[in-house]
Amino acid sequence: MEWIPPSELYGVSVDALGNAYTVGKIYGTYQVNFGNEVTATGGSSNIYGNLVIAKFNSLGVAQWANTASPAPNVSVFHGVSADSSSNVYAVGHIGGQFGFGNEVTVTSYGSQVGVVIVKYRP
Repeated sequence: MEWIPPSELYGVSVDALGNAYTVGKIYGTYQVNFGNEVTATGGSSNIYGNLVIAKFNSLGVAQWANTASPAPNVSVFHGVSADSSSNVYAVGHIGGQFGFGNEVTVTSYGSQVGVVIVKYRP
């Protein structure tokens, strides 16, 4: 029997339009299904996990989910907040270099784990 580590969600926030956002991490290369054909896959075979953020509309239907292109180390979002313009801010930590799309790359210092804050626009 293979042990599959759990994916974990740590935070949730609701914007002015009633959309909900949740953040956490996905272990290994496992795929998480948020419903409505929205999935996210951990990008590394490490045991630490890969950060994830997902959006649900005001009816609770999954809209999208994102991860970061992984480094060989840990990445986790611990908290999320939405402002009155529906911008979403996720905070967590990373170890290594991660790509967040749109040519945005963040690298922690050396082999250290660093804090990261990422803004997602509506």
